[in-house]
Amino acid sequence: IMKLKKIASLMLAGVMAVSMLAGCSTVGEKPEDPTEEPDVVVSAATDMLYSELSGSAKARVTAVANDKLDTVLAEAADKYWDYNSPAGFDHVFKVDGWRISDAVKSGMGADYKSIMDFDRKATSDKSATEVFVVDASTSDAYVMELLAERIDKFVDHLPEISGGHGNQGAWNDYVYSYDISASIAEKTVTFAGVETGIKYVALYMVQNVAENA
Repeated sequence: IMKLKKIASLMLAGVMAVSMLAGCSTVGEKPEDPTEEPDVVVSAATDMLYSELSGSAKARVTAVANDKLDTVLAEAADKYWDYNSPAGFDHVFKVDGWRISDAVKSGMGADYKSIMDFDRKATSDKSATEVFVVDASTSDAYVMELLAERIDKFVDHLPEISGGHGNQGAWNDYVYSYDISASIAEKTVTFAGVETGIKYVALYMVQNVAENA
């Protein structure tokens, strides 16, 4: 009887050992889920954009890091991200009129959706947002280079002094200065072993208005 009990105990121990080994081999294994999306990755982009502007354009603006813009873009990208967006490798595409551009404008409390809307009749501070999209494989530095090429001429021609009259203020009553901020939010997914995704780029500019001394 004792011999049988000893054999039974050894058999039970063997079964438990095999079970433990089998369990260890599966712990931590997680099948790839193409529908699972990681958190948005946001990059500090203001300095990169400013460095890529031409000398004359740089003289017109002040680069200002903007945590609020980072947060607003990250939240908008997380909510409205779509990897089917028409994103290219060698150009930035402005997503004017899309829900994400509306969300960024609203989140920043901006007056305009284009820096081209700044004019010579402002009598109080104004702000504008623009949102662009590019393929996620494009480096942040190259994204900022492409964006700088696109906005350089507009920044260089921003009004420095008011030119309105009547209800809009007398001629040359106001002087203007500008702050510029940029942010990049990237979203990617892995499908069939291939990583794909896009980057949204937000531009925020403030037209500061002061009385002409």
